[in-house]
Amino acid sequence: MATPLYRECFLRIGSNVPALIAQRRISETREVQARETGRLASGDKILRAAYDPSGLAISETMRSRSRSLQQATRNTNDGVSMLQVAEGSLSVVHDLGKRLKELALQAATDTYNDHDRSSIQKEFQALLSEVKRVTSSSEFNGNKLLNGSGRTYDLQVGIHGDAETSRMSYDLKNALATIKDLSLNSINVYSKGSAQNSIMKLDNFIESVSSGRAYLGSFQNRLTSASSNLETMDLNTQASRSKIRDADYAQSSAEKVKSEINGAASIQMLQITSKLPQNVLKLIG
Repeated sequence: MATPLYRECFLRIGSNVPALIAQRRISETREVQARETGRLASGDKILRAAYDPSGLAISETMRSRSRSLQQATRNTNDGVSMLQVAEGSLSVVHDLGKRLKELALQAATDTYNDHDRSSIQKEFQALLSEVKRVTSSSEFNGNKLLNGSGRTYDLQVGIHGDAETSRMSYDLKNALATIKDLSLNSINVYSKGSAQNSIMKLDNFIESVSSGRAYLGSFQNRLTSASSNLETMDLNTQASRSKIRDADYAQSSAEKVKSEINGAASIQMLQITSKLPQNVLKLIG
């Protein structure tokens, strides 16, 4: 004989469990609504660490890395600007050197007499003075670039502290030898002999300036490549962080609507379950 199945049903007035369940559901839906509203308002998926502890930690590390990369990029671009100032000054000196050689060649021929050479010397000396002025006055943010001080500049172009991968050194001594070392202080074109002696020294001077400009150009290219690499790394870092941290507006909007519907249903159920104790009174009345 089959055992009959009985379905138990209890009506209690001490504890209205269905109403308590409905209240809990209302609290849960309100929490979801508050969370999704906050995400929609701020665009931030992780408003509190409790929402996603590991995601918060990873995203904050990425934010720090991104800001460091941006500063390193600014450092690199500042380095490029400094080298552009130095190269611009060398370009002027280059032109002055070429004109000086023209004057020396002019004075080295016997078609000119000493009186003519004296007139040539005036321009020659003025150009020498301009070479000295340009090389001594070329500076960037108060730092002398071409005065022969021999200072080495360290450019922080990475986000770590090691010198091998995060710093580049710009050696000013390689950019241009000093005027004194090139013996330009003693050259003149007062006579044919002195003009002829000046030609070789000016050749060395022009060659030195050319080498200096080539050094600056190659270093600028290196810094430009470093800047491009830093910008790419920052872009990828921000893209990765966005996937973790930025709110998905479509998803948050859907979750908010869903919680509003669930909340309305829970309120309706609370109203119904709140009347259950009254049904018990009717039974015993």
